[in-house]
Amino acid sequence: MYFSISYGESRFCRALLVVCFKGFFRQVHGLHDWWRRRIGS
Repeated sequence: MYFSISYGESRFCRALLVVCFKGFFRQVHGLHDWWRRRIGS
């Protein structure tokens, strides 16, 4: 198997993962805030 990923490519993949996780957590946080507002009112 060919598993020689270049350093730049792995850095790019890691950055992409971080961006995806940040967007996901922001969506979850926004949904939680919306739910709390709905319960509170």
